[in-house]
Amino acid sequence: MERTAVGIILNGVTGRMGYRQHLVRSLLAIREQGGLPARDGSRIWPELTLVGRNEAKLAEIAARHGLTSYTTDLDAALADDSHQIYFDAQVTAQREKAVRAAIDAGMHVYTEKPLAEGLTGSLELGRLAAAKGIKNGVVQDKLFLPGLRKLKRLVDGGFFGRILSVRGEFGYWVFEGDWQDAQRPSWNYRAEDGGGITAQINSSWTVRVYRDELVEFQVDGTHGSAVAGLRECRIQHRGATPMPVWNPDLPLTENFRGQWQSVPDNEDFDNGFKVQWEAFLRHVVDDEPFPWDFLAGARGVQLAEASLLSAREGRRVEIENITL
Repeated sequence: MERTAVGIILNGVTGRMGYRQHLVRSLLAIREQGGLPARDGSRIWPELTLVGRNEAKLAEIAARHGLTSYTTDLDAALADDSHQIYFDAQVTAQREKAVRAAIDAGMHVYTEKPLAEGLTGSLELGRLAAAKGIKNGVVQDKLFLPGLRKLKRLVDGGFFGRILSVRGEFGYWVFEGDWQDAQRPSWNYRAEDGGGITAQINSSWTVRVYRDELVEFQVDGTHGSAVAGLRECRIQHRGATPMPVWNPDLPLTENFRGQWQSVPDNEDFDNGFKVQWEAFLRHVVDDEPFPWDFLAGARGVQLAEASLLSAREGRRVEIENITL
């Protein structure tokens, strides 16, 4: 079958996220399935060029996966007309400059989040991309996780009635690296190095897990409630809701977790990163809609900045409507 080759520059592929999720579990997985069906009947085929700072690491990754194109020279890769898409999975502090260079080179751009270190830079990238007429997107992998897709199914089906509250818990203990190796790069939680975390309700790298999954969202409504994690989603309808009584003088006998029902999959859930890569490739090749653009990424940065300001000054911060 005829292939529609799409040249993709992958910058930051030696990092954990860039390698595991974007290279192996997304783009290589798309190649292993024979490419992606295009509207004209051909197969969209990702042609990959690995970019990073360490040539030895790039060479090792390329050899491991049967790839031949890699370089430490980003400018040279951007000047190569065989490339149509630039993807960035670098540390946040390096992203804005590289994305700007990709826009200047006329590349379509797909990037990890956050888009830039601040809202001003994020909006400027969005305006530059719009002026250049390039297609752009920001990774929103959590929206494609099985647990949250089940949760959306419940919302769309009217399960909750009137939604009263939403709360979330995310995070785990990241070891300091002195007496036990850290499981994430330390810059993840150093604000001065572009790290930190978008605080949405409770979100922390310094919390020990006492929940079923690393992230859980509970939605409570007049007709029922749900708790969704990365993969699972459990519900309790109002008709099956028990009536517990608070009595500190008696031991607790109810198994509250056992009173919830699991939501079935009802469909096959592919890797969330891969699903969004497929959507962006179809956006580039077939002009299919892709709502998670630079403006959507800028809104995420705006929320992070407002959350930090709220915590720092101890007050509510209104979220303004932003446009390019």
